Amino acid sequence: MAESFSLKFYLNKNKTKANQLKIYGRLIIDRRKSEFATSYFIEEDKWDKARGRAKRNTAINDELSVIESEINRLSRKLLDDDKPVSSKIIIELLKGERNEKRYLIEYLDEHIQEIKQKKEYAENTYNHYTSSRNIYAEYLNQKLHVKDILISNFRSGVH
Repeated sequence: MAESFSLKFYLNKNKTKANQLKIYGRLIIDRRKSEFATSYFIEEDKWDKARGRAKRNTAINDELSVIESEINRLSRKLLDDDKPVSSKIIIELLKGERNEKRYLIEYLDEHIQEIKQKKEYAENTYNHYTSSRNIYAEYLNQKLHVKDILISNFRSGVH
């Protein structure tokens, strides 16, 4: 289990684009650090170094919060599954460089929750995803007698 956990966002002065600096993240778990680049750039005077957030830029701050939430989710999932937790593993999962076993219904639930929170989609879209999720769950329960299935098993036909 991780004894120490720290996540900070900072500006990398070596990565610039049109007088803007790239925002990086540094994850430290048990004194081992891993760094990663975000896709965001910002002027240095518009960055609050102490908070590790942009000054008066909710769009960037919201995206940094999403990254932070995903890192926390990945860390909790590894702990819950009794898997090793390290900054390197979490960043690899975050970048998609490491396979994480994903279940269909679990994935759909997360996606539906994101749709609901973003409020960028029409109510019909949300209803469509919810209806599809329920149909898949019913099929898995009635035909395969399971509550969920690994997404990777679709190709192999295993459940």
